[in-house]
Amino acid sequence: MAFDDLDQAEQAEDERSDTQDAAEERDASEPVDASVTEADLTADSDSHSENRRQDDAGPLGSSAGTGEDTTAHSEPAFGFEEAKQRPLYARQRAWDEFEDALAIDVEPTLRRHDVRDASKRELHDAALRVLADHAEEVANTVLEARGLGSDIDD
Repeated sequence: MAFDDLDQAEQAEDERSDTQDAAEERDASEPVDASVTEADLTADSDSHSENRRQDDAGPLGSSAGTGEDTTAHSEPAFGFEEAKQRPLYARQRAWDEFEDALAIDVEPTLRRHDVRDASKRELHDAALRVLADHAEEVANTVLEARGLGSDIDD
């Protein structure tokens, strides 16, 4: 599931392509209606996407049993286009521990706050920001792994 964001981006691109294809077919086979614009076609496509989200999660603005508005929680904190995929090199054991921490600790906490669809890019971005805030601990861990002690001389 490391490519879930890529799949979502490709699906969005396919939907845009389908909208363009439909517009081209309409242009080729029907008289032009000046009152229908590309924005109307895009809005129609967006409403279909919104309806699919409603079907998947029940009526918009409702939360199972709580009555709280969950629409603010249903989208990632940032879009796919803002993310840059980079290599991250780690031993399998460390990667497994990282994935377990996300699955066992992070995701249940998010679910308690009605965030059920956190994307990998969002989770990885948050993990890197936490790591940047605790850089000294990272340095200590590297020193310990090399047998050089864990206290950094300031």
